[in-house]
Amino acid sequence: MKIIVNASTLVIGGGIQVGVSFKEHAIENTDFEWLFLVSKGIYENLNYKLKLDERIVCIVELPAKIVSWYKSRKIIKRYVNKFNPILIYSIGFPSYIRFRKIEIGRYTNPWEFNPKPLPWHIIDGLLNKLKIRLGGFWKKCHVLR
Repeated sequence: MKIIVNASTLVIGGGIQVGVSFKEHAIENTDFEWLFLVSKGIYENLNYKLKLDERIVCIVELPAKIVSWYKSRKIIKRYVNKFNPILIYSIGFPSYIRFRKIEIGRYTNPWEFNPKPLPWHIIDGLLNKLKIRLGGFWKKCHVLR
């Protein structure tokens, strides 16, 4: 069974650690054919042997960025069409891409999805509060499609 692991949206902190760890353990499972689409942050944290593995593709442009989304989505879709997986597992969800395959996602930031308990008093400035609110709305649009 062919599976694509999409970790192209994980860019900081724990997300990078999860992406690296998942990649290192999943590749050992030979019951599946894997293709890993990883962010630059994950790629840079892989050991040198894994960087040479042809099943790992570094997606430099982020699909979540409004400015660069088209380029990265086009690249990712090209790999999906070529590899033809039965399943896409997006570690960092939303993936910001409409795949024509089954996609399972792991939503990684509950504050964005359910902002009611968000402690707005610790966020400085109206602009930062607005960015967080709009960012959550942007992500919801891609999750609830």
